[in-house]
Amino acid sequence: MPIYWDQFDWPSFATLATGVLAVGAALMVGLKQASIAHNQSVIIARQVAIAEADLRFQLFDRRLACFHALRTFVVRIAFEREIVNEEEFKAHVDVVGEAEFLFSPSLWKDIDALSLLMFDANELNRTSELDDDETESKSLNFGLNQSEIRELAASRIRSLRVAIHKETSPSALLDC
Repeated sequence: MPIYWDQFDWPSFATLATGVLAVGAALMVGLKQASIAHNQSVIIARQVAIAEADLRFQLFDRRLACFHALRTFVVRIAFEREIVNEEEFKAHVDVVGEAEFLFSPSLWKDIDALSLLMFDANELNRTSELDDDETESKSLNFGLNQSEIRELAASRIRSLRVAIHKETSPSALLDC
């Protein structure tokens, strides 16, 4: 069908131009909305990343508090040779119980083993409270004297510290 340009009058042109402009305007609005939606998805992705990082740092703080409580407990029993009462031991058991859910199974087993060693060391401190010669008395379950317990406790705390740092340091948490 041929177009007769000589019969193309102003009302026809206005109708055609209005239609083209309406389609163009709708296209512009659609593109702008798509751009806004994309920007919103980028913002949401960043908010999710921030929330994840915040949770990781909260987990790190809880793990660090647990490690510090464990280290303080070990120092008191193995190095300062304090006798820890039942209430303090229950508080320590709660910390170790929480550690089961904060750390990987292998780290928790190491923490639990260290706690058992400290239980033995505490009992040894009780039995040898009046005895100055720490090489004579041996712990019940591990068969270690005070100096051997100190060496083993120090070694385990160092290895736990390294393992915990590798697993839970802020830089490692951000890499997840």
